[in-house]
Parts: sequence; structure tokens; C-alpha cells
Amino acid sequence: MPRALILWVMTLILLVPAAASAQPATPSTPTQPTQPATGPGGMDYAYDRVVATEHGEVAGDYLLFEPAEPHGGGTPAAPAPFPIVLFLSACCEAADLNDVRDDGLPWRAWIDHLARRGAVVVFPRFDPRDPMTGVATAVRSALAELEGSGHPPTDPTRFAAIGHSFGAVLAVQYAAIAAAQGLPVPGVLMPATPACGGCPLGDTAAVPATTRLLVVVGDADDQAMARQIWAGLAHVPAERKDFVEVHSDGHGAPYLAADHPMPATGVFGTLDALDWYGTWKLLDALTACSFNGKWCEYALGNTPAQRFMGVWSDGVPVIELEVTDDPGPP
Repeated sequence: MPRALILWVMTLILLVPAAASAQPATPSTPTQPTQPATGPGGMDYAYDRVVATEHGEVAGDYLLFEPAEPHGGGTPAAPAPFPIVLFLSACCEAADLNDVRDDGLPWRAWIDHLARRGAVVVFPRFDPRDPMTGVATAVRSALAELEGSGHPPTDPTRFAAIGHSFGAVLAVQYAAIAAAQGLPVPGVLMPATPACGGCPLGDTAAVPATTRLLVVVGDADDQAMARQIWAGLAHVPAERKDFVEVHSDGHGAPYLAADHPMPATGVFGTLDALDWYGTWKLLDALTACSFNGKWCEYALGNTPAQRFMGVWSDGVPVIELEVTDDPGPP
């Protein structure tokens, strides 16, 4: 499929559900919970600013997002090396850095959240006809750039791969080829609302069984690809993975739509509880559990903390996450 057509289709997919789900609030309408003050998904940021830089404009190039200005004005005497998050887009790249700075990147709010929590985010450019070549090249180039001066210290052994839609499939493919290609192997893997009809997943058996994995879907989205991914990663032990379904909730305003563009609501729609208590919380917790040994109760195990989605202003809980180890066949 031509790249222009892919981008047009993705734009249509992302725009229509967001517009359709909007609903006006009235004085008596319950309002959604706000972003939590602390904890995974919360706003207790360690850094006040994100430095976004563009490193080339073609497949194999990338964007970098780095934390800057420690919160409170202090300068850590010896900052611990930051983990690296590989963030793979639905397709295929931001137009230019101005779009990135103007929040034209649909995932920019989430990326900024990750960087301000204390991570360096690598956002590859790739050609959908040969995406993994571009992704692998971008990771190698980004690692070389980060080893140079002017960047905070990073730790490639603490590496997470996250993707949305087509990017979710690429995240799994990357995890499968990383070791063989001498690239950082993700200890954390989170494909979110994956989609790609007929896309091969590759040798998923090559994904290490030590991976911590969350496959995240919406109840208003097709889940066929997500179940295929889950089946391909059956060798990852049950205690290290969960299949998580986010539920739509129309109890108040805004309507919380757990649909395909859910991870991109920084642009296509508005940030909402499905971000703060859903995708953002889950990835924050999974990385913290894997890299620092904390927040595991928010990340895995079908616990109340993992399922909790906040409370509407009238005291009614937002519909919980549904967590399972048996989502059904692909």
C-alpha cells in the first residue's frame, strides 16, 4: 500500500471515533477523574522540560526526547542513567520537528510524560514497506548519538518497547530480532491496540521469556491482532504478562472511548482517564517494576491497583480494566 494512502487511512481511523464520541457536559453531568497527583500515570514529574531533537528526515532517522531541568531547580549530583523507551508510531513519522514541538505528533503528550518521569524516548522514522530496517537503523544511530556529549547518561540494558497500532506489531517484531542483531533487548514490551491485517509477526519464540509483557486493547476496537500477538508469546510465563482490556465508559463527560486511537488522544480527542489510569499507568508501572522493582502491583497480576481506573465526580468508579491470561484464540 502506498505510504500516502496508509497515512490517509490512519488519519481517518484516528479522527472519526474521537469526533463521534464527543458529548457536551451539563452542570449535573459527572466529570471524569483528573490525572493522579502521584504514582504511575501521575503528575509528580522529576523533570520540568523535555528537549526534542530531530535527527534526519528519512527512514532510519529518528527523533529524541530527553528530560531536562530537574523539578524544583536542583541539579542531581550524579543522576542515575536513564532507561530508554523505543516508541513506535502507528505509521510512519512526524512531518518535521515543528510539528513535534507544536504537539502535531499524536503521541506527544504520552512521550513528554515518559521523558518528564525520567526516560529517554527514541521515536524512529521508518518506511512501511520495510519498517524493521528503519527501526533497527534508528536505534543504532540513536544509541551512538546518546553516547556523545550533550546528552544525559542512559542505560541500554533498561530498554522498553512500546507501540500503537502498526507500531505495536513492530514493537513485537523488534523484540524478536533485537538479540540476533546486537540491539538492546526490551525487558518491557507493551503493544497497545495493535492492528495490521496480514502482517507477519516474525519469530516470536525469539522474544525472551524474561520479558515483562502487557498487551493492551480497547473494548471498542478489533482485537484479532492482539490475540495473535498473545498466542505468539505463549512461552512468556503467566506471572510476567497480562492481556488487558480497557473499557469505554459513558457515565459522565467526556465520554471515555476505549477505541483504536485511544493511545493517541493527546491530539485526536482529549487526554482522559483512559490515558492516566490506562495506558500511561500501565507502562509507568511495568517499567518501574522491571527496572526498579517497584509498582509491580500496578503492572501485573490482576490486582485492584492494576484494574483501578479512577472515580467519576459523583463517586461512581470508572469501569475497571479487565485483566486476563486467556483472551481467547486469535
